[in-house]
Amino acid sequence: MKTVYYRDFSDNFVETKNQTKSVPENYRFIKQNPFLKLAGAILFLILKLVASIYGKFWLGLKIEGKDKLRTYVKSTKKGYYLYANHTLTLGDVFNPALYNPVHPYYVCDSSNLGIPILGPILPLVGALPIPDSIRGKKRLFDAISTRAKQGKAIVIYPEAHLWPYYTDIRPFDSTAFSFPVRDDLPVFTATTTFHAWKGHKKPRITIFVDGPFHAKTDTFANSIPTSNLSERALQKVKASSLHDQALSALKKRATSSTIKYISYKKRKEN
Repeated sequence: MKTVYYRDFSDNFVETKNQTKSVPENYRFIKQNPFLKLAGAILFLILKLVASIYGKFWLGLKIEGKDKLRTYVKSTKKGYYLYANHTLTLGDVFNPALYNPVHPYYVCDSSNLGIPILGPILPLVGALPIPDSIRGKKRLFDAISTRAKQGKAIVIYPEAHLWPYYTDIRPFDSTAFSFPVRDDLPVFTATTTFHAWKGHKKPRITIFVDGPFHAKTDTFANSIPTSNLSERALQKVKASSLHDQALSALKKRATSSTIKYISYKKRKEN
């Protein structure tokens, strides 16, 4: 078993060939060109086919609970937000196409656009890269809301950095949960877990889907009624509630892993 040492949870262990790839301020997140839209639809079907083959033969993929997503979509015809642990280099790109019953759109770091071959394709199949500028981020947030309100799935990896085969859940704040609060949509989680795979060196993958989770706003810290809070404070309470439910679900499912392919240990400072 390989051992990897880290200083803190912000360490990045996977870098692309063009790690500094950035998104311009005027980046068009939602493609209007009909040829690009057609190309995107065709490429997504190809991505889904490749994902199916890759998942079966390379990951030994099993998905538990995806019926929860189908039931929700069928009964509401609405979009949703899905939060997942970030542990697979290609699997985290491919797998959401297999368990989401609607088109998934991925919020990702702009460095992903620098991945050879795959990088330029990602925006066409659903990647929503994060810009550096405030104005650029505002355009991204608008695009996220638009896709969610169109009934699509918004996939977010709140841990930010990819830690291959990590079997626990790294801490993340409630910032990313302001999106479902704003759009009044529920949250689901997808937890990637790792298991022994006979005849294979690498572990087999099982993904557990949980939810839907809805914001709870009945009480606040020190029993202060939420009716006494400002609208902004109430939004933070709702985001915090969704964060806590999602984190709890991810942590609970992460304990299902039965094997460690890579051991992560905190580096001792001298």
